[in-house]
Amino acid sequence: MRVLIAVATAIEESRIKETLDQTGAGLALEIGYCRTGPGMFFAAARLTEAMFRFRPDFALQLGIAGAYGGDLKNGDLVAVASERFADLGAEDHPKGFLDLFELGLMDDSFPEFDGGALFNPLASGALEEDFLWVNGLSVNVCTGTAATAKERRERYNCLVETMEGAAFHYVCLRNEVPFLQLRGISNAVGIRDKASWDIGLAMSASRKWLD
Repeated sequence: MRVLIAVATAIEESRIKETLDQTGAGLALEIGYCRTGPGMFFAAARLTEAMFRFRPDFALQLGIAGAYGGDLKNGDLVAVASERFADLGAEDHPKGFLDLFELGLMDDSFPEFDGGALFNPLASGALEEDFLWVNGLSVNVCTGTAATAKERRERYNCLVETMEGAAFHYVCLRNEVPFLQLRGISNAVGIRDKASWDIGLAMSASRKWLD
């Protein structure tokens, strides 16, 4: 079985490789790696290239995420059931932000989309009971205020924020490759306070799952 593992940064890739070497999981699977870089633009391009080159049977995205409140805390591991683009659209006066679907530029059932979201079929299938499934939101500009966090959570009914998730879902759906996006929670989404982040704990969540 050919498994493509997507991560955003070099340190995440090295730690995942270290974990798989220790567990021996890499011996049973043919594993390819895609270091996407941060953000959807780079992730879409590099994932598409990796799909073409490696031809995976399954794709796994491992990384960190911020949590929009709820009961999620730093170090929790979640699987992302659906993804949306948070800030792809236009500002309109007096309506405020309008996404591509509200602007009428795309139908919300455009191929790969369902109601404007990119759903993982595994969330209601074989893996449904194995993970804590949440809705995700992918951003180009990370949330930095309580007001933006409140608006985004209420608007999109999401619990986690990342910078690459929607691109990963879209590329996998487009290429008809089964996939799973797992994220360790590193911080609460809201006022940007790096002192409260725990990136190491978030990264260790996915490593523990690989064990």
